[in-house]
Amino acid sequence: MKPRLPPPLAAICLLVFGLLDASLLGAIIKSGLRPIEWSEMPTGALGGAGEKKVPEVPIKRVAALDRTLATPAFFKSRSPYVPPAPTIVAPAAVAPAAPPPTVTIAGIVIDKRVKKALLLSPTDNNGTWLSEGDQVMGWKVEAITAAGVTLRQNTSKMDVKMYPAP
Repeated sequence: MKPRLPPPLAAICLLVFGLLDASLLGAIIKSGLRPIEWSEMPTGALGGAGEKKVPEVPIKRVAALDRTLATPAFFKSRSPYVPPAPTIVAPAAVAPAAPPPTVTIAGIVIDKRVKKALLLSPTDNNGTWLSEGDQVMGWKVEAITAAGVTLRQNTSKMDVKMYPAP
């Protein structure tokens, strides 16, 4: 049986990646073989074992680290972080409840897409068509059913029936 050759596209990709790897390896070797400066040579009492010159840090950058310097990470006297005391916010004042509206239902339309109620008030004899979510005299129309309308304001709830009980 004759050995199979790789497809031409695979051979081209292997060749391109091989050349890319070779060029990157050449760049690494070139940058890694520069002469060592005397300023980078280790110095110190330990004969140079692990010590290097440390560049000076500007005073502004050290001053920005005051919190870190106040609680160093590796000292026994390190104190844990204490968050600031929470601020107490007074609860928002609830608006006084409006008196229940004196409305009557003149009609209700319920369809697949529409739920509307015609509400009559003492100030509006022609009435107003309202959908669920609309506002009437400070009250929100919560639900419209065939039996009536449910109005809600804050925690108060009022059911207005289409046909009041006899």
